[in-house]
Amino acid sequence: MLKFWNSFKNKKYAYVVSYTAAFILLAVVVLFRFPLYRKTIIWQQDGLKQHYNAILYYGKYLRQIFHTLITEHRLELPMWDHAIGYGSDIITTFHYYAIGDPLAALSAIVPEKYCQYFFSALYLLRLYLAGLAFSAFSFYHGNKRFGTMIGSFIYVFSAYSLVLGLMHPFFVAPLIWFPLILLGIDKIFNKEKPYLFIIFTSIAAMSNFYFFYMEIVLAVMYAIYKYFSVYKKFEVKTFFAVIVRFALYGANAFLISAAILLPVLNVMFSSARFQASESKSVPLFYHLDYYIKAIAHFTTAVNVGSWTLMGYTAVGLFSVIFAFTRWKKNKNMLMAFVVLTLILLVPVGGYVLNGFAYVVNRWIWGYAMLVGFITARMIPQIITLVENEKRSIAWAIIVMALVAGVFSAARTEQTMGAAGILLAVAIVMMSVNIYKCSRALINGFVVVVLLAGLVSNSYYKMSVDEEESSWIDEFKDINEADARLKDINSDSLLKSLGDNSFYRIEEAGLGTTQNSCVQRGIKGTQFYFSLTSPYISEFINDMYMNWPKDYDYEGVESRSALESLASVKYFLTGKEGEAELPYNFTSLITEGDTVQGHVKIWGNNNALPVGYTYSHYVKKSDFDNMSVTEREQAMLSGAVVEESNLPEAEVKDTSESILRSIDTRGDVDVNESSYVVRKNGRVVLNVEPKKDSDTYVVFKNLRFKGMSERETYNDGAWAQLTEYKKNLVKEEDRYGHKSVTTSIAVTAGDESKIVELYSPGADYYCGRSNFMVNFGSKEMDTIELAFRNSGTYTFDSVEVLSVPHEGTSEKLEKLAEDTLENVVFGTNNVMGNISLDEPKLLALSIPYSEGWKAYVDGKETEIKRTNIMYMGIELEKGDHVITLYYNTPYLKTGVALTGVGIAVLLGMMIINFVNRGKHAEKI
Repeated sequence: MLKFWNSFKNKKYAYVVSYTAAFILLAVVVLFRFPLYRKTIIWQQDGLKQHYNAILYYGKYLRQIFHTLITEHRLELPMWDHAIGYGSDIITTFHYYAIGDPLAALSAIVPEKYCQYFFSALYLLRLYLAGLAFSAFSFYHGNKRFGTMIGSFIYVFSAYSLVLGLMHPFFVAPLIWFPLILLGIDKIFNKEKPYLFIIFTSIAAMSNFYFFYMEIVLAVMYAIYKYFSVYKKFEVKTFFAVIVRFALYGANAFLISAAILLPVLNVMFSSARFQASESKSVPLFYHLDYYIKAIAHFTTAVNVGSWTLMGYTAVGLFSVIFAFTRWKKNKNMLMAFVVLTLILLVPVGGYVLNGFAYVVNRWIWGYAMLVGFITARMIPQIITLVENEKRSIAWAIIVMALVAGVFSAARTEQTMGAAGILLAVAIVMMSVNIYKCSRALINGFVVVVLLAGLVSNSYYKMSVDEEESSWIDEFKDINEADARLKDINSDSLLKSLGDNSFYRIEEAGLGTTQNSCVQRGIKGTQFYFSLTSPYISEFINDMYMNWPKDYDYEGVESRSALESLASVKYFLTGKEGEAELPYNFTSLITEGDTVQGHVKIWGNNNALPVGYTYSHYVKKSDFDNMSVTEREQAMLSGAVVEESNLPEAEVKDTSESILRSIDTRGDVDVNESSYVVRKNGRVVLNVEPKKDSDTYVVFKNLRFKGMSERETYNDGAWAQLTEYKKNLVKEEDRYGHKSVTTSIAVTAGDESKIVELYSPGADYYCGRSNFMVNFGSKEMDTIELAFRNSGTYTFDSVEVLSVPHEGTSEKLEKLAEDTLENVVFGTNNVMGNISLDEPKLLALSIPYSEGWKAYVDGKETEIKRTNIMYMGIELEKGDHVITLYYNTPYLKTGVALTGVGIAVLLGMMIINFVNRGKHAEKI
């Protein structure tokens, strides 16, 4: 056996075999609760609605392309899908989750019924490949096999992978590409071929634009570090020569990735989410509790704050401290550690590395790689430890353990467990004579400590508590994800109507999963993906929609006119959903019992088809100066466009203020432009009930500034507290921080709606400050505002408006007089015809995009952005054939650049091959 082992460990493949076996063992140890409790790695929020949804879609998408290619012998690339929100570009919507990633493309060969298992396997495959990529980088730098393997597991099983990676499996992808990009940088500095750098930089760019940005920033930092490691001092000529070389190779990588990256960047830079980053507020420092937790949770899987997830176990901590005891020998490596740690400790670091969007440390995987590398370098040197180094390391570990126990901000059951492991390591270090230990014994101890740390992190994060909900409960059971996204029983009821026209649906009270229309092939109004159309965002903002995030919305809040303008024809309700019905959905079309319960389908009495017409227009500049209720009336009276040859519409605002007085409950001060809300403060709006009208509560320029815990007590309440209670409040303020998010529960009778509000310092702030809540036709005399968090709520106005139903149906009927008929939807095109007795503007309830081209009677015609987010075409009197074609903006340009990039790379390879052959001939 010993002879076999000695023979095996010298083989080139020995490390891969050993790593594979160890990886499987650790994956089972860390993740066994998922199969044990019959869970998939599909998180109930983004994992289900976005990541798994995208993988399902991408597999079907690729199979459709291959099927068309094989059966019809033509390459047809679908670019637009009307079932994504109101309709959206396929490539730019799903790139963030799947399209462009080479591993996600494997979904094409996986039958749909097995996709949930593939999704989980893909997470593990990415972790496995990340460890191999790290190992390649580590070996190139001369690290030993055992140290490299331990370092790779610190890297791939860090808290980032085990928390954010499980919730968002695609977030693991940069762990694969980043070490290979750095290895490519090493090879270029060592005057080797640049192919590795070019290829994996381009793959990273195609794989995900968001993480590619982080990879490039960190890679540039590494290249600067490498420059000074190689050249020792700064020389202008040498430095700029290096810059030019990397710029050329980077440009080549960009060209190769352009087919995917160029269209995506076009959408990203125009998105409201990106634009809102300009108004973000970034604090100079984190709160005190962040720094305490950062020390205490270096080894645990606890989120320190801003998604700073470490969990490097006692092995990682020991390795870092050990390296510092040998500063001179490890100076360059430790300088890199100090720099990244400083970036981790200031909010602006997370802000910059998150693309100036908001403060979050999703780049922490880069920090994990450095800790893993330090571990790989230092673990083999344990056998050379001397007494003073042992004492220094032991005392440092003891101090770290004490931080976890002394400070209440960090004291949890998990930190106590981690502290126990740290103290055990310290005791062993102090009591054992290293020189008398064999390397095998030391390595065995390292493995035991690593296992203990990973088991501890897994146990505290994923264990199931029968009395309380656990984190693992947030992941879907086997087969549950498919049921939530695809097996919607109300769909069969809808299909039984036999309506093959273009229409959208709304749903309420059915518990339907957001984005499920993508899998169901039904046109809805829900959307929750990272990149969205800037014009839909503008519509949401201009119409005061009660959606604080422009990329996360569900319909038009039962506002009757807007439902019709969006071609919403049917409203599906469950037992609790009928309160959401707009007033014009009075026709009960059908109903039936399903697994989801009893479902009713209501018809829109004023439904508009995909194409309807206006005889008048409203100038966009005039529209911008209108109140929100007047804007709604404007879109019923005329098409909202920049300019038109049609006559201008006369717009009349029929809304009426019905707010009569304001009362308060609890501790709240009501001022002309603010509510100062302390504990349990509520505001009651007394209103005049109105019949046959919708009631809107309108918040204009609503802002929030949080309070400290002390500020939530007025002087009288504070004086009544005991000294003990006062000290608890002061301690909470010492470690806590003021809220930057809040919500207002707006309640009328038994119906309550929530207004979510983000301040500029909040992660998901999108610049929204105008909101409107619609209570429909419900008659009421009071509306209560209950505030989730204490603070100061400022506003330009808080109004309660009544909007009469009278006249709305007549205006919608006017729009339906001339419509687009015989409509045919093809791949990337829409065709139909229309007859007009006078010049009109044909409004299409398809979201506007520069990718659409319109042809009237075979002649290209301008598409006007209409009603903020839709498309419109001006038509003369007569019969017309309308054809629209869609191409993803910048896709053709990107494909051409990709061709150039590949040609350049191949040219470099051929030239190098020829030159190498000539060199060999000379020899």
